[in-house]
Amino acid sequence: MLAKEEERLLAIEKNDEAAADQIRGVLIATAEETARRAKELRLERKLFARSVLSGGEFDEKGDPNGPRASAEELLRYLEHRTSAHESYLDKLRMQCAATEQEIARAQRRLRQHQVAGETFRPVDFEQLGIENEQFNERAEQKSAELVELKGASTRTVQALNATTDALNDLVAEQNQLKKEYKSRCEYLARCTKEMSSVAKEVVVAEKKNEAIRAKHESVRAPTIEEYIAQRAELFELEKAEKNWRRKVEIAQGQVCALRQKAAKLTVNRNAALAYAVKRQNQRATNLKADTRNLRKASLKYTPLPPPTQSHPGMVKVADGDPFRAPPHGESLVANSKSLIHAKRQMKGN
Repeated sequence: MLAKEEERLLAIEKNDEAAADQIRGVLIATAEETARRAKELRLERKLFARSVLSGGEFDEKGDPNGPRASAEELLRYLEHRTSAHESYLDKLRMQCAATEQEIARAQRRLRQHQVAGETFRPVDFEQLGIENEQFNERAEQKSAELVELKGASTRTVQALNATTDALNDLVAEQNQLKKEYKSRCEYLARCTKEMSSVAKEVVVAEKKNEAIRAKHESVRAPTIEEYIAQRAELFELEKAEKNWRRKVEIAQGQVCALRQKAAKLTVNRNAALAYAVKRQNQRATNLKADTRNLRKASLKYTPLPPPTQSHPGMVKVADGDPFRAPPHGESLVANSKSLIHAKRQMKGN
């Protein structure tokens, strides 16, 4: 029973090892395919940069840092790539067909040998060995040719890269020269325009010069006496102008002084008015207070006999005692005198 269990465990271990080997092979094949595909993508990116982006460069992230490609170059590159893929697929189809034919021929020969069965002889094995040696020699020759072709292709690719770099440099220089040529053409056009405008200005200036010259020639020169008289008159006028300028400056200074005095007088006037208003308000307040005190004192100390008849200048108070009301338009002096009299009466009492 232990032997059976051991055999079962060994079988399970073998199955696990086989599955692990299979998975390892799949992973190795996947990694190889990924590396091959990444290499192909890098080559395609470099080819795209050389073919489409003339003078442009790719950074590590794959973004172009050079001039943008035109639509025509991109379409030409895509058409070339499509045709290259089609030719590569045709070549693969031909290789697959040739391989299928060889497989079919080998299977047919195997079936023939299986049908022949025991009829094999040593001669057949010798013939097969000779054919194998011939095939090995041909394979070695093809391998050597392949190595030579790889070296030639490497040298060709290096030369192509150098030529492409030189071409990119020339294209960049050409673009720079085009820009410089364009700027020079613009500068030349601007200079031509300025030259034409200057020529027009020269013509206009010559016409003005001729007109001024003709005008000066037509003007009569004054005599010496007239010139001396004009100079003397000019001197007198300049002297009068200086005097008047001095007078104007003096008048301006006086105006400034008068303005300052007027400002001071205005300030003093405003202050006096404010003080007068304040004093008037204070006097009115004092007058009202004295009037109230006088009325109170009159009601308290000096009752009057009842009048026989009402007088237009008398008023009645709450307790029936009449007092003479001040007539309309009475002066401030009379009020002051009455207040002084009332105060004296209060002091006497």
